[in-house]
Amino acid sequence: MNGNTLSKIKLKLNAEGLSYKKASDFQGVLFTQIDPEYADYLHKEQLHPYSQYIYNNDGVWNWCISTLSSDAYAHIIEPILKPDFQHFKIINGNIDVDIKDTPIGRLVRKIVGMDRADVNEAFSKFLSDEKLNVNQIRFVNLIVDYIVANGNIEDDRILMNEPFKSVGSMPVLFKDNMSTARDILSIVEIIKSNSEQIAL
Repeated sequence: MNGNTLSKIKLKLNAEGLSYKKASDFQGVLFTQIDPEYADYLHKEQLHPYSQYIYNNDGVWNWCISTLSSDAYAHIIEPILKPDFQHFKIINGNIDVDIKDTPIGRLVRKIVGMDRADVNEAFSKFLSDEKLNVNQIRFVNLIVDYIVANGNIEDDRILMNEPFKSVGSMPVLFKDNMSTARDILSIVEIIKSNSEQIAL
């Protein structure tokens, strides 16, 4: 990830006694996971390249953390994704909190904002292939847009829905060049696999 890249994770929590008033306590938990030198740097420079909040959805508490740069992602989100960070305590109120979403790969898939340049590079040979027609290139561009927005394509069946459906299905679009279709799906799978392994 390079430059100013928005990334976000959502952690589902299991805890008794949480309330919106505890949001500031989660800030403290976050800083226990950040490298002290980076935390000191943020404090001295009065920088806020991240945001965090908690909310309740159908009785389940969620903790959302967003970062605004690749540097903040590396120092703030990556430590939270480590396998050993599955439980913590809110001192104010003595509340034990467990992270419900496991394995870690499922958390990583919730990261959004994959750098467009990286995704374009992954699909560059298709985007510059003069043998592909307009609709085939449009389909590949839609895949790029989707991965940039969502981090990866978790299920190939997504490609049968909108916005892909309006362009056409892969079997129809690539009926005369199924090997290219397989190569495209291979890149999709590699990106998905990498997103699952990035925190391991």
